[in-house]
Amino acid sequence: LENCHTYYTVARCNDCGSVAKFPNRCDLFCCPECQNHLQKDRVSQVQWWTHTIRQPKHVVLTVRNTTLITKGDIHEMQKSFARLRRLKVWKTVSGGFFRMEITNEGRGWHLHLHCLVDCLYLDKFSLSIAWDKATRGHGCIVKVKNSRGTEYLREVTKYLAKPQQVAQWSAQDVAAYVSAFSKARTFGVFGSLYGQRTEFAE
Repeated sequence: LENCHTYYTVARCNDCGSVAKFPNRCDLFCCPECQNHLQKDRVSQVQWWTHTIRQPKHVVLTVRNTTLITKGDIHEMQKSFARLRRLKVWKTVSGGFFRMEITNEGRGWHLHLHCLVDCLYLDKFSLSIAWDKATRGHGCIVKVKNSRGTEYLREVTKYLAKPQQVAQWSAQDVAAYVSAFSKARTFGVFGSLYGQRTEFAE
């Protein structure tokens, strides 16, 4: 992290002589310098798939704020989402991907999921009940929004934590954030999209 963006590789075109510079990158989730590049990678990973979606829905799933954030909280969020996908309300979803996000604006750690799913209809009330069950009573706000155009893709592939907000955290909060999310899976695919990974790779 300390050495990120400290030197550049320079490439010169043999035909036109134009020069391009490429900085070294650490690609760590907590690096403010690399966040924009990592977001672009996530967009490229799923953008091809979004063109095949007939009924895109942006789903937001949250849990209650906590005073501390640990690896256990991250794992429990992942397990809650897995439990939700096994419930009846999720049967209308053919596939999609999720991205985890966390904020801390002085009222505790707010962990939530942004999901882009392909489904004809997803009832918000039924989903709220199912999410509360999946989180064992820790579920909070649930949103279901119809998505059109390309703006939604940016929303569901953005940062794990906004760099400008991380810069305002105390040293203890930054340390807790890095410790909790180190090696954590915060972006993934499921359903029909999971089965299309080979197609995308090709």
